[in-house]
Amino acid sequence: MKGCLIAILFIVLLFFGPVGWICAAVVGIILLASSGKKKK
Repeated sequence: MKGCLIAILFIVLLFFGPVGWICAAVVGIILLASSGKKKK
């Protein structure tokens, strides 16, 4: 599942460039925060 998400993100980055990188960073931070909360 994660592999698919990474592939989709990579394609988005190729199309949207800097904006895509910013969005990917925000999504990544949210995912890390949510996973951190679940672990705790």
